[in-house]
Order: sequence, then structure tokens, then C-alpha cells
Amino acid sequence: MKRLFLSFILALGCMLSYAQQPQHQHSGHRANFEKFLEDRVRFVTHIMELNPADSVKFVPLYKEMLKEKGELMFKRPRQRIRKNQQYPDSVYLKAAESEVEFKVEDAKIELKYLYKFESFLTPKQVYSWILAEKMFIGSFMQKEREHRQAPKK
Repeated sequence: MKRLFLSFILALGCMLSYAQQPQHQHSGHRANFEKFLEDRVRFVTHIMELNPADSVKFVPLYKEMLKEKGELMFKRPRQRIRKNQQYPDSVYLKAAESEVEFKVEDAKIELKYLYKFESFLTPKQVYSWILAEKMFIGSFMQKEREHRQAPKK
């Protein structure tokens, strides 16, 4: 009886310990992702040189677009193709089609929001949004390369 009671207490303790851990394996990355989004919004709006009135309209829509694009990214099926492994041609074709279909869906989202932005931004501001997006991705990739090349401590 004592063993049963001790087993029950031990199991209860393990369950409580497990319940206190983050539920999602990527929950530690959530804060980094939120910072990434805020940095992106700040960078893009700075490059666009928006006045406060336009910024108030643009930022919520822009965040909505980023959320929609993020959901697309996380729900897409990905083919895991390892560099040093051979696969049948059908696997490579399916992976290539999946990548192109993702790009098309991503572009459709951007086009949808471009039309929304056109309703209150000038054509020059809309174009500067596209340029700012490219600039942000370029600067982000540069930082990632520098981070990976930095000596490990």
C-alpha cells in the first residue's frame, strides 16, 4: 500500500513538473520572433518615412499581413531533403513544386495587402514599402551570416 501511495505521489509530482514546462517546443523562440516582427515593423516604417496618421493606419494592417504570411509558412508541408542523400526524381519535383506554390501564395498575400495599402498610402509610399521589405530581408540575412561566422565562445 505504501508503494502504491509513493508511486501515486511521484507520478503526481512528475505531472505537475511537466505542466509547468512550456507547452510548445518552440516557445523560447516566440520572444525572438516577436522581437523580429517589431524590428521589421520599425525598419519598414522608418524607410517608408510615414507621417503619424499614415503610420496609425499602416502598422496594424502590416502586422496583420505578417501574421497571415507567418501562418502560411508554418502550415506549409515541407520536404526534408538532405544534401548528401539521393532521392527519386518525384521527391525532388514535389519539393520544387511545393516551394514555388508557397512563393505564389505568399505573393498573393502581399498583393492583397498592396491593394489595401493603396487606399491610404501614396504610390511612392507603396513602392517604398516593397523596397523596405527587400532591404530588411537583406539586412537580416547579413546579420545572420555575421552571427554564424562569429567565433564561438
